[in-house]
Amino acid sequence: MDDKISKTFCRVPFYHLNMKQNGIVTCCWRSSAPVGNIYENTLSEIWANDNIIKIRKMLMNNEKPEECRLCWKQEKDTKTSPRILYNSRKRFVDYHEIFKNYGNSGKLPIKSLLSVELRFSKKCNLMCRHCSPMYSSVWESRIKEIETDLENVGYKYKSTPMNTPQSVLDEILTMLPHMKEIKISGGEPLLSNKHKLFIKKISESNFAKKICLNYNSNLNIPNIDEYIKIWGKFKKIIFRVSVDGCPSIYDYVRQNGNIDMVTQNTLKMIEMKNIDLYYTFTANMYNITRLKESIIFSIKNNVYFDASIVNEPQFLNITTLPQKMKIDLTRELEEFVNNDIDYILNKHFTKSKEFAKERILTFTKNLLKHMNGLDTYQNNFNRFTKYTEILDKFHNKQFEKYYPEFAEFVIFDKGI
Repeated sequence: MDDKISKTFCRVPFYHLNMKQNGIVTCCWRSSAPVGNIYENTLSEIWANDNIIKIRKMLMNNEKPEECRLCWKQEKDTKTSPRILYNSRKRFVDYHEIFKNYGNSGKLPIKSLLSVELRFSKKCNLMCRHCSPMYSSVWESRIKEIETDLENVGYKYKSTPMNTPQSVLDEILTMLPHMKEIKISGGEPLLSNKHKLFIKKISESNFAKKICLNYNSNLNIPNIDEYIKIWGKFKKIIFRVSVDGCPSIYDYVRQNGNIDMVTQNTLKMIEMKNIDLYYTFTANMYNITRLKESIIFSIKNNVYFDASIVNEPQFLNITTLPQKMKIDLTRELEEFVNNDIDYILNKHFTKSKEFAKERILTFTKNLLKHMNGLDTYQNNFNRFTKYTEILDKFHNKQFEKYYPEFAEFVIFDKGI
């Protein structure tokens, strides 16, 4: 056997399980291909089953599992992917260590499970334009009103149950001696009483001091103080606030959201000694033209910038942007990061400016590479405008008032 690093290696399936809708468990947050189901099997059983062993073995042997196709596609189109990003971070596990202890068989003991991602429910208080009934109870409760219109655009939403059984939470509690990270998403997890009871129980144990809680949250929560008290007992809190824009478009992108509440909660949380706080920019057609303003908003709130990409539905992917707008936006962002970023960081940012700048430069470069790496305008732009018309009518909003930069390309039907 050769311990030379496999070209297709990814760290994540060697330390992590991700729980999604319908009880589906995948080997990472990006994959939608199930390796097990928490309604049918324990996490211990899933960690050792043939499905995930096959994936690990292929990743150790220069093969590309179909379950990881989204990363393979993104790497082909843009030369980057979450797999490449996670490998560069060198977290939790090392290829040579895995090979030394377990060879390339893909078989790992349960003590190797160091990280899990939980979704307690899809209960949410927002109806964001790039979300769906899969992740938001608000979307789910109102989808029937516009379902036919959305299907006419060629996009059919799926609505599936999202509820983590108590038996799974109890099993995780037994794994605390070797657990290092618990990732928590939703819905909006801070609305879940089950979530609050779960982390409170861990906080009262001796293991909290070595565990990191890693959140995705919209932070539109009025009672943040009670959480701050619980979080203070953990080793680390990594908290990504789904802002997805700047104040000028926030209420358009994140329906029912309150940007002032986000800012107020940020001011409280930033005082915590054990927190890494980020504003996440999930790049899509509704915010990519405001990337510069979103970065500045993050800096002025003294919060690190973070970014990801909406891949589905495809018409919201930033590759759909008209070519002329891509050229103008690329020029604007390159001038910004080359000429202005240092001045703005020095004026407003009090934490590590080097780290903040590195993240901004990396994410901006990757987003531009993705945007310019593929042209899907012809296939998707008309669907994007129709989708926007439907939601504008539903929410009584007007796209053109928020986004004058699209005026050359978007003409809506009168009365819509």
